[in-house]
Amino acid sequence: MNKIITATIILIIAIVVGCSVTSKNEIDKDVEVFLNDFQSKLKDPDYEIMNLFSTNQPKEEILKAIAILQNKDTSLIKSRIVLSAAKSSWVDSWLTVEIPVELINKGQVWHDKNVLYLKLIKRDGRYYVGSMDAKELYKHFLMMKDAIGNADALARRMADIKIYYDKAKELQKDYDSVIWFAHHKNMTYYYVVNGKYNFDSLKANKRQEFKMGLIDETGKVIVPVEFDLIGNPSMMLDEAVEVKKDGKIGYYSLAGSEIISASYDWLVPYEKDLAIALVKKDSTFGWLNKAYAFQENFPSSDAERSINEFEYLTSKAFTFGNGHQDLIIILYPFNSDFFRGNGMITPPAYFVRNGIQPPINDGFITKSEINENNLFQYGNEYEESSSEKPFSISKTLTAFVSNLKTRYIGGRGEFYRSHKIILMDKKLNFISSVVTNGDNDFEFKKLNDELFESKFRSEFWGPSDILEYNFPDFNYFRFDGHQLTELNSNRRFKFTEFLKIDSSYLSGYFITVDYVKGG
Repeated sequence: MNKIITATIILIIAIVVGCSVTSKNEIDKDVEVFLNDFQSKLKDPDYEIMNLFSTNQPKEEILKAIAILQNKDTSLIKSRIVLSAAKSSWVDSWLTVEIPVELINKGQVWHDKNVLYLKLIKRDGRYYVGSMDAKELYKHFLMMKDAIGNADALARRMADIKIYYDKAKELQKDYDSVIWFAHHKNMTYYYVVNGKYNFDSLKANKRQEFKMGLIDETGKVIVPVEFDLIGNPSMMLDEAVEVKKDGKIGYYSLAGSEIISASYDWLVPYEKDLAIALVKKDSTFGWLNKAYAFQENFPSSDAERSINEFEYLTSKAFTFGNGHQDLIIILYPFNSDFFRGNGMITPPAYFVRNGIQPPINDGFITKSEINENNLFQYGNEYEESSSEKPFSISKTLTAFVSNLKTRYIGGRGEFYRSHKIILMDKKLNFISSVVTNGDNDFEFKKLNDELFESKFRSEFWGPSDILEYNFPDFNYFRFDGHQLTELNSNRRFKFTEFLKIDSSYLSGYFITVDYVKGG
């Protein structure tokens, strides 16, 4: 453990360098030399290639992407780096280079928009890779490899799911379209619509020109075709689905009867005393008894505290995805690449109304066995959402931080983290939110009435242009009295741009690592 010294020196350099600008598309000669060296080194052993990096990204993660560029993985697919089309620009204090990469099978170029992103740093007169982003390249490579190498297995999988398309076609006679299905216990339920259905606009939470209903595999109507959106089976209430209409929600039983009318803003399960759930109806808080009858106010002081202090959100983590809910599977719009993650959830209204989740969260893998039949599914296995206790941001607004951890299957990395800072008024109505990055030890604090700061330590691609492995990163936010806006900066040390710094930003005990020598 060494007290920081190098960061102070690099800080002075960064203030000057961070203010310089390299225009997009302009590759300077030093960068061009580095890129040619990078390409030529692909023929060398791994240790020679790693000498081009000064990063705390895991070596295994880097070499997975390098293997694609080296054409090591399969004879079916060849990659080709297109250096002549490379571009560079300053992005968030990094010199970012975009390099197109073609993936070729039997002379045919697939996914010709693949881009390898290298974030470069300069040290001792030469460039190093401070971070390499090959997520899309790696994903497309696996898709292509899977489609080519497992064509027969894919055909078998499509044959397996054909029964659901055949059943949907049979059930569609009474509806304009059958768009999704979900398995729950021993029954398959189909989501049907009348009107003009558009999945993209539905995801964007735009007003729709259709109505949705739910039927079971026998054709029995579970939910009439009168609603804007219908949720996953048994997600909040056992043997029931949440329904949404004109901004209000209610519940139908899976037996086919309305149990809670669509007249509430949200519902939170709360099975204590005489209550089964806490609800909000316009500006009134209340609760539902065992017979689902609405009662005003709260059933107890504990229930009131749960709502007013956001304990219903902050007391535990919530997990969404494969193995945690019965996912909805997308039938339409049809995608022949069924091995992709095409499962989804429609999160309960209290997550959506509080700004934590979108109205539709898709892209989840649908198989419990990731490599079942040697087929690859890419997408989110699950997302874990945990929220921190609220704090005052102004006289009229309260904020809380929701932390999202996603396990992504199909990338070079595994877990991805983001944070959503959510603003609420004194009546606990959602006002706005801002999403920011940050891996470990995330902190968010108020510096003054207009300026807020987040501090974190990057797990993989942190400030690798300094020698201290655990030197923190910072982001800054401006508050205009109504909402937070994240501030952009081209400086390596962002705090030098937005506030008068003190010694706390330059001193501390840090782990010093020489990334080039690996020591």
